[in-house]
Amino acid sequence: MVDFSESYLRIGAIFVTRSDNPKGLTTLEAFNQPTVTFAVPTGSWSESVAKEAAPQATLRGFGQSTSADLVQEVLAGRADAVVLDTPVQMTVARGAFGNRLAFFPGPTTPLDVRPCRVGYAHAKGDTALNNALNAFIAKLRESGEMQRLFDRFMTPDQINATN
Repeated sequence: MVDFSESYLRIGAIFVTRSDNPKGLTTLEAFNQPTVTFAVPTGSWSESVAKEAAPQATLRGFGQSTSADLVQEVLAGRADAVVLDTPVQMTVARGAFGNRLAFFPGPTTPLDVRPCRVGYAHAKGDTALNNALNAFIAKLRESGEMQRLFDRFMTPDQINATN
């Protein structure tokens, strides 16, 4: 069993469309229409997000697909949107596809649907370590160092690094 520190990162869902956005998808209500098609990996977190946030939309499921594969479906016009996480998948997609993509609600502003807060795990009941971790996270956040670290390392090159 483990306990967790305060969250230092919030991973959340964003909808990604083509930048020319032919259907004018700029509100959650606009995405929640049967005429809007999402490309999603079958049985995934992305599929769950799409079902919850836009239950009236049409879902096209893909097995064994990457985020890049799904974005290609959108760029080719075979789907209107894809669900990616921010900041990780969004950063990689933006690096790979540049200004051909638009993000809703924004590239670093996730929907409030199935968020994942990331913190440090530690031995259950170790309040001294938990307090130290929380103080460390607070110090990084308050000093601006946390944002500087994200800006430095949350880049396509860093995320895709294999060494």
